[in-house]
Amino acid sequence: MAQYYVLAQDGNRYGPADIPTLQQWIDENRILPTTMLEDASTGQQLPASALSELRFPTAMPQPTMPSQPTVEATPPTPSAGPIYGRGVQVGYSQPVTAQNTSGMRADVPPEIEALKWNWGAFGCGCLWLLFHGLVLAGIGLFCLNVLLGSMSSVLGNVGAGIGWLIGFGISIWLGLNGHKLAWRYNRYESVDDYFRREQVWTILGFIGFALSLITLVFGILVRLSLGR
Repeated sequence: MAQYYVLAQDGNRYGPADIPTLQQWIDENRILPTTMLEDASTGQQLPASALSELRFPTAMPQPTMPSQPTVEATPPTPSAGPIYGRGVQVGYSQPVTAQNTSGMRADVPPEIEALKWNWGAFGCGCLWLLFHGLVLAGIGLFCLNVLLGSMSSVLGNVGAGIGWLIGFGISIWLGLNGHKLAWRYNRYESVDDYFRREQVWTILGFIGFALSLITLVFGILVRLSLGR
């Protein structure tokens, strides 16, 4: 089910919330037709009135102005909360906005959880680990790569093949789990900051993977030419 962030007039972004929750907030006069929403999966922004699934009353009731409104930076509860859009904010209690949990080894935001492959982790390996808060893992992987590389001098082609399979298996595991590892062990200002920084690592991952393939092919050709 699609989920949306609510972009409030105070500059805060609340949610994400699904359609039934948004409809409940409309019925409680917290979301107006002019309130801006942001698709949690695509980042597209649109007014609440543009969603055909939402139903607004023909006459929007005016919010009650408290004598001394309490303005806070946390989102509302279903029972009492701010009005998102052209209105006022009143007091509320329990938040629904997800906290920035990057670098805290905590839950991963759904928009990052949905990503299935990390090219930076796959193609850069130990270098990617070192720059994502996993220093010991990066050093350990580097030492393992050296050990696997030395297997060819001891076991010949069989050792080289075993070492390559082990290294490739580790790279695949990093590619599958890279996004979760990056968010849990490295600090980011926001989800948008995460995507900007990982785009650079995606390019580096492609380059690293291409260099690895070239090195592998070159090594095979050398061994064949030497008759080993």
